Amino acid sequence: MKTYVTYQKYKKNRPIVLIIEDYANKRSGKVVESRKEIRHRFAFLDWTDQKKILVLFLNSGKLDREWAYTVLLEIWDNDFKPIIEKLWKQYHEDKCAWVIIRHFPINYLKENMESLAKDRNYYFICKRIGQDNKVNIDRERISESDYLALLNELGETIDTDEGLDIMFRMVHDLCVKPLDYSKTPFVEHNQPISSMDFPVIRKGLFHLQNMGCHLAVEEFEQWDKNAKDCLIESPEFRELCNTNVDDANYRILVTGLCLICLYTSLDDKHKRSDDPPIEAMKKPISYYKTIDYSMENPPF
Repeated sequence: MKTYVTYQKYKKNRPIVLIIEDYANKRSGKVVESRKEIRHRFAFLDWTDQKKILVLFLNSGKLDREWAYTVLLEIWDNDFKPIIEKLWKQYHEDKCAWVIIRHFPINYLKENMESLAKDRNYYFICKRIGQDNKVNIDRERISESDYLALLNELGETIDTDEGLDIMFRMVHDLCVKPLDYSKTPFVEHNQPISSMDFPVIRKGLFHLQNMGCHLAVEEFEQWDKNAKDCLIESPEFRELCNTNVDDANYRILVTGLCLICLYTSLDDKHKRSDDPPIEAMKKPISYYKTIDYSMENPPF
């Protein structure tokens, strides 16, 4: 039996100091080439050279700044605090905010909460502050799933009723939001699915379990089983199983049926007057763009 060995092709590397000079000299004609070489070799350089490179990149264009922000998330040094603070005030870039949230003092986060807490940043700020201080969570600024994750990470807990209400609101959100095919659960042909096939629901139950909300988990799992039984027993599901569709079509169609069963299984208190018509839950917005819908007589 022959053994084949692939040998590494080596080359003579230029001194990194010369490559840094080419990058810094915007008239060198070698900025693009040197940028690529610097990124390729960065992890193997000593800290002195790495700091020089990071300073250069932070004082360069947006793409180079964002690369430097990403690096500083992992290898932080307080020497960078003044320049990061300056760049944040100047540009308010998302990746710059991430560096601040992860590495700046807690007091800075509290004082600059409003400017930093954009989108999901609020969750990470609360997580950081809550590690050392009691944090009052603004429920309007955080998703249900992030709220459960935050409580779990901070060692908090909630009662059974609140835990169930949160889980049912998460199910409601699944049902009424446009369905993206890429986010539909994987399912074998002719098999049903339930809410627990969606990662966001499984994660929510995981956090409840970790917080000791076992009764809430048990009650939700029973509710989910009942909703799944409704899907299995529905004539639409039986007809779909007897219809000749490919795996991609089956996946999107059974997900649509599942969402309808989940929605109809919710108590009225977990529904809203501005919810879309139930028929709208059968197909995602991107349905006709992502799926070759070849059925002449769809099951619904």
